[in-house]
Amino acid sequence: MLTSFILGLACFIFMTIFNLDYAMLISVFIAVTNIIPFFGPIIGAIPSALFLFLIDPWQCLSFVIFIVIAQQIEGNIIE
Repeated sequence: MLTSFILGLACFIFMTIFNLDYAMLISVFIAVTNIIPFFGPIIGAIPSALFLFLIDPWQCLSFVIFIVIAQQIEGNIIE
């Protein structure tokens, strides 16, 4: 639960700094789905990326790059 909260908070901070749309909604969704083992990050990242893609493809690209890096940090360092 703590790692999910940390990832959601990091996602919110990143999205706020880079002025991405729907930062709170997507960050909470990422944090909640990250609780599910193994498939949770995938379940959270794909719909969020598609949602951002409908708004602006460049926002989607920056979000996907961030989420891949954040998942690697979370899986290899934080846990």
